[in-house]
This record gives sequence, structure tokens and C-alpha cells, in this order.
Amino acid sequence: MKWARSLSHFTLLFDAWAMRLMIEIPVNAAAHELRGHDARMWLIFYHYVDKAIKELDLSDVKRIAIDETSLRRGYRYITLLVDVDHKTVLFAGMDTLKRFKALL
Repeated sequence: MKWARSLSHFTLLFDAWAMRLMIEIPVNAAAHELRGHDARMWLIFYHYVDKAIKELDLSDVKRIAIDETSLRRGYRYITLLVDVDHKTVLFAGMDTLKRFKALL
């Protein structure tokens, strides 16, 4: 039975718990809670995000909505691309349009 992903020092259960924490609290706080370093948390996060992006099927996307919101106070913004018909977030982040175009 596979209990850890390849080249990882953590079990799949640890990865799942780390991802769940990062949904609820900031990455630095999750790292503190798990007695680790935030760099390791980001490695876990990006592994699963990259995996999800590779598995993303855009073949039936007909309409997208784009929204932008401030990331805290200031001039940093996060852009969301949403599949309108399936109500699914396709992309979120900075430089999202460039990255989404590259994916297409």
C-alpha cells in the first residue's frame, strides 16, 4: 500500500492534513501548527495544485467570468477565472491571465 508520494518525506495523511489546514489558516500558521517550515508547506501546496491543473479538463468550458479583488489592502490583486456554466474556479492568483493562456 502506498503511504507516501514519491520523493516526499511525509505520509499522504500528513499531506491531507497540511492541505486542510492551509485552507483554513495562513500557510505560516499551518507550518507552526505542524511544527514545520512554511517552505515545506508551500512544496506540498504546489505539488497538489500542479497535479490538479494537469488533470483539469477545459474541453467543455464555453464561458468564463473574470473577477479581480484586492489581496489585503494595497495594490496587490488576485484574479479569479471561473467556469460560469459549471460554477468551478479554473484559476486563481497573480498573472493569472498569462498563465491561463499558456495552459490553453
